Amino acid sequence: MSGTIIALCIITITGGVVYFFFSKSNLKSKAKQSKQPALTLTKWDLQCMSFHEAGHAVCSYYLPEREEILKITINPTEEAFGMIKTAMRPHHNETETSLRSLISTFLAGALAEELFLNIRTSSGIHDFANARSVAIDMVAKFGMGRQTGKITPVSVYDNSYCLFSEEFRRKVDEDTAEIIKEAETTARNLLKSHANLVICLAELLCEKQTLKKEEIVYFFNHKSRNNDEKKDI
Repeated sequence: MSGTIIALCIITITGGVVYFFFSKSNLKSKAKQSKQPALTLTKWDLQCMSFHEAGHAVCSYYLPEREEILKITINPTEEAFGMIKTAMRPHHNETETSLRSLISTFLAGALAEELFLNIRTSSGIHDFANARSVAIDMVAKFGMGRQTGKITPVSVYDNSYCLFSEEFRRKVDEDTAEIIKEAETTARNLLKSHANLVICLAELLCEKQTLKKEEIVYFFNHKSRNNDEKKDI
């Protein structure tokens, strides 16, 4: 979460199915080349990462059409600095609802830092890029834009975006921005309405660093009943 610690979100779209995971940047290969010692995370780093991943997890759990969470970790490994791992989606096509939920989930990490720690860090750089990538696909490929509708400027087979008028390209940009703004509002409101749950999950992650499926199920089944009261933030 510091200047050199960035959790990457990577979306791979294959055959219309969206999978996402959190990965480390190419610091791994660079570290091997320079033979630098492994990074040591401070308590502040761990706290930021805990709230970041808690934000992702709470949104992923409560938003519609997201898959079961299998693992949450802030334990730095060769694969990731922090991540949530979800089950593979069995569907060949994503709905507009599932894509909007995915965008909200991407944005929730940085929003949790902002809401609960009152800070903005560089941790959301790749989350934001991937959120925008999904929103652009919704408008430019899947015909889900409000102004553009089913007239999509980019086909699956070729990039014909340049053939459209400047006004139409502006509408694509506006539709994309609107989807992201709505997803941000959804994520922000959800995190606020489940504030105590986010805090409890972040504290648990700080303590244990990794939660497996059984622990995650237990947490949400029990804490959501006892601690999910609204908190002014």
